[in-house]
Order: sequence, then C-alpha cells, then structure tokens
Amino acid sequence: ITNDATQSYSVTIDGLELGGTDSSKSDRGLGCNDDNGSDAESVTVRIVRSKINYNSDSGIDAHDCILQVESSIVSNNTKDGVKSDGKALTINTTNVFANGEVGIHSNDNSPYAITNNFLRGNGTVAGFPGVLLSGNSAGTFSFNTVTANGGALDIEGGVQCSTGGVEKRNIEYSIVSGNSKKS
Repeated sequence: ITNDATQSYSVTIDGLELGGTDSSKSDRGLGCNDDNGSDAESVTVRIVRSKINYNSDSGIDAHDCILQVESSIVSNNTKDGVKSDGKALTINTTNVFANGEVGIHSNDNSPYAITNNFLRGNGTVAGFPGVLLSGNSAGTFSFNTVTANGGALDIEGGVQCSTGGVEKRNIEYSIVSGNSKKS
C-alpha cells in the first residue's frame, strides 16, 4: 500500500492470511509506505483477525503509515514480525511468535500502544530481541507477555530499548521472563 498522492487513505484487512507456507514462503506479508512527503495526509492500515506468516522478509513493514494490528497472528517470518517507523503504531491482543529477527520493532513511532500481546520465540537469529523500541519512539507497553525470545548466542533478550531521543520508556504490568541474558 503506497500513498503517492495528496489524499488520506484508510484500509482495513479483516480475516485474511498474508504469506506462504513453511515450504513456500512469499516475500513480505504487508508493506505500507506513505510516499507523499506530507505529514498532513496519511495512510492508515488496520489488520484485524488475520494471519501474517511464512514470509521471507518481514511480516509487516510500515514506513510513515499509521498501523493498527488487533487480534491477529504474526509468525514464522524470516525477518521482523512487525516493523514500523514514523507514525503511530497500535498492536493489541496479537500473538507474535517464531520470527527470525525482532518480534515487534517500533522505530520513531510516536505514539505507540503495544498492549495485551503474547510474544515468544522471536529473535532466533543471534543479536535480535523479542521487542525493540528505538529512535524517538514513545508510548505505552503494558499487559504483554514476553518469553523465550533472544538470539541464539544468548546476547539480546525480551525487550530492548535504545536511548534515541527518549530518556525513559515504561514497561508496565507485563511479564518478561525466560528470555536470553539482556532481558
């Protein structure tokens, strides 16, 4: 989904499976790019009750889009499960598991709301955590379960926060347990 015009767009994907199978992977489940260069117009993508799995790239890759994922499954993608940078990110009641790199990567999203999710077994490639909050990302991370994430070399962990422009990020009312060493 690409916005190269001067209009706002809103797309809802409900009950769709985006991806391949274990033996036949597709490239990327969903890509969203707001290309018009204006902050006034935007693309909003809402994914509900859907499966984004078995992609050879990221499951969801959103650049300068408003991304909302609810009651979905994002799994078994070679790279990130959900990668979002730029505009608002909301992920709620979603199961994110067995992605090769980061389960949920929020980079420069303001605000983000990551709530009531189950993240497990992400970052199976050495050097990737289950959740990465980086850049100027700021928002809410609460009521999540983050377990069994982290690189094969035992280096990363459940949740990693880079300093970026944000001094403090709260991880509230969540279970972060059984991840590699840096949890």
